Amino acid sequence: MEKIGTRQICATFMGCFLGAGFVSGQELWQYFGCFGIQGILGLFTACLILTGLDLILLLTAGMSGTGEMDRVVIPSDIPWLRGVTGAVQISFMFGIYTVMASGAGTLIESQTGSHLARILGSAVFCAIVTVISLGGVEAVVKTFGRVVPVLVTLTIVTALIVIGKNGIARIEVTADAASNPLLGNWGIAAANFTSYNFFCAIGALAPLGLANSSRKPAVKGVLSGGLFLFIIGLCLVLAMHSEKAAADTQLPILTLAGMVHPLLAWICALFLLCAMLGAAMSVFTPVPRYFSRFERIRKHKTLFSAVLGLAAWAGSQLGFGSLISVLYPVYGYIAFAVIAMLLIHFVKNISRRNMNGDGRKE
Repeated sequence: MEKIGTRQICATFMGCFLGAGFVSGQELWQYFGCFGIQGILGLFTACLILTGLDLILLLTAGMSGTGEMDRVVIPSDIPWLRGVTGAVQISFMFGIYTVMASGAGTLIESQTGSHLARILGSAVFCAIVTVISLGGVEAVVKTFGRVVPVLVTLTIVTALIVIGKNGIARIEVTADAASNPLLGNWGIAAANFTSYNFFCAIGALAPLGLANSSRKPAVKGVLSGGLFLFIIGLCLVLAMHSEKAAADTQLPILTLAGMVHPLLAWICALFLLCAMLGAAMSVFTPVPRYFSRFERIRKHKTLFSAVLGLAAWAGSQLGFGSLISVLYPVYGYIAFAVIAMLLIHFVKNISRRNMNGDGRKE
């Protein structure tokens, strides 16, 4: 694998977490914004722990000599455990695809005012993702990956304009804090946010641990990414507290952008839709590939992919905010076990390295 610099590692780190749910504001409000000042502390804590876990992941991958998710996470050769871990990750990927389809439909409805447009829009979204995934999506995902920096810039600028216009309002706990029994308080919410986001990122970040003989690029890249992640999240949370009406909508960033200028809302909507499409393709492509190990499914891969697309469309009708409030917390709790196994593997590698007296350059 070619060497990867600090900037590339930072960009990859941010790309793993700055999904459409994050930059739309919906995810941030449910996990942090509704808890007031304590929620901001939770956001800082979550970004800090995510940074630490990703450093551990990269170091473990480097010491293990593998970037494969199950081999990095699981310290021993236990086929059934690796199988279960892989199956859980695949099911979560499909869940994220469903969330993105729901988000696309919600976005279209917010811009057109038509519920029918939402239903048809999410159907077209799923059809596009299904068709493109059959032909290989690596180049397309890279193209859509370029959308994320633009969307992040638009998000920060929009948030700062709203804050500058309205000032920083009093940051209080809202009624939403008690609305989700899966996220009882800011501490649980922060831990859950950290857990499921890290679980999603393992597959993309683990290979980076093999990219350099020195640890410095990884350390600098991840630390920079963690800092930027917190800054972006903080700007959005403060903007939503500054304009509480936005927090009550499915896609707060579009409401905030519309308050600045209607044209900005349409521009943000376009880039947000592209980000959703890119995210959906990146997580859906491995799903039919995973099931292709079964001969019957491999022979009918196109039909199987179409059925999955139909299932995602049906699930997307449950609503963007509702799916985030249930799916993400549930997988967040499951992912605690994955984090525990990674930490055990990391400790074992450190012990083995100390006994052998070898290791990478600092």
